[in-house]
Amino acid sequence: MNSTELKDEIILYGGDEVAEIGEDMDAFMVWLGAALVNRHEDVCVFQNMWESDSFSFSTKGFEAPVPTDWDHVSSMILYTDSNRQNEYDSWSAAFGVHRFWTEQSASQTFYRRYRKQPNEYTSTATDVTETSNPRLRKIIIEEIIAVYLSAQNDLEASNAEQSALHKANRNG
Repeated sequence: MNSTELKDEIILYGGDEVAEIGEDMDAFMVWLGAALVNRHEDVCVFQNMWESDSFSFSTKGFEAPVPTDWDHVSSMILYTDSNRQNEYDSWSAAFGVHRFWTEQSASQTFYRRYRKQPNEYTSTATDVTETSNPRLRKIIIEEIIAVYLSAQNDLEASNAEQSALHKANRNG
């Protein structure tokens, strides 16, 4: 399903309240992106956006780089065995590195599991692959509607505030 088809489905789903959602395609793409980020955890569950890899220390040390595609929101899990049975929890992630609480020996291998960043799993320019799953499509549609309505409420509040200021300036 491409973004235009998704927009049309949202209008059918949301009715008159969201009938104007597709008038500005650039704004729609922003709302779609926000919805995918807001519901990142659901997207990961339905789309299996988990990544697994391993890394080794080439020399003794306390730090190793974190994956560049990690979402930095969800937990990353480190294991000391390839079967991922022995979880290792004496570390933290900060400033783009794993910081270990004790020095690790050269050639020590760790296995990790983490969720990818939102921009790693979607390309909204053509197909919105996340909508292939019907349950996830409904979640995304409802989130886009929520983002759209929130933006409309913000715009209305801003317009009311501007109107009140203009009225006060004329009367003042």
